[in-house]
Amino acid sequence: TAGRFDFWEIAFYALQSRPLLGYGGSSVTSSLWLTSQFLGKSAVLHNLYLESLIRYGIIGFISFGSIIYFVAKDFMHIKLFRISSVKGNNEIFHIFLIPFISLAAILFAGLGLTWLWKELMWFLIGFCLAIGTILSREKPTI
Repeated sequence: TAGRFDFWEIAFYALQSRPLLGYGGSSVTSSLWLTSQFLGKSAVLHNLYLESLIRYGIIGFISFGSIIYFVAKDFMHIKLFRISSVKGNNEIFHIFLIPFISLAAILFAGLGLTWLWKELMWFLIGFCLAIGTILSREKPTI
């Protein structure tokens, strides 16, 4: 039977056909169509990053990576905010860390999962970017 490596091989083959813009559609629809075309049965690719490559192509994948970069940059700003904050104010820092840690866990799980958690992932991305925007207005003093 076909396993994940077979699905991933199909994804790389499909990416060679449409590298820049991908196949479009929903991620599940794209992966179900690809696996049914190549394996004769419908299955998901079990990899968030391959499915985003198949769906959006290299251009969309770079855009997704850019968003994750800005989230990581905001996380670093929170670390600066913590360093510069007054002692005893670490509770705020810990509260702000929760969405970043949750997002990191979902992105790590994306290596073996599909877009199953996409709504939560996009919510956390937006929440992390909002936190970063709010804290960027604070000027850390080191």
